[in-house]
Amino acid sequence: MSVVVNQWGTSLGVRIPAHMARSINLKPGDKLDVLPDKQGNILLRRAVRQHKSLRELLKSVKPGHQEKLAWEDGPVGQEIL
Repeated sequence: MSVVVNQWGTSLGVRIPAHMARSINLKPGDKLDVLPDKQGNILLRRAVRQHKSLRELLKSVKPGHQEKLAWEDGPVGQEIL
């Protein structure tokens, strides 16, 4: 299937036909990776969600916004350790 490249502001874009989008469950707002290959083609693929580790997530917490965790004081009920 061929599509036409159009100018959108300072960028270029193509429209994905509705039947093709439906066939792969592509919805407005979904993220795609745009990758060039060695032959000069453009490949589109669904963007892979990057999962962060707990350590990486905690690094983004600003000082003063950290709440004390309930379990820092030790058991408070009938926990089995």
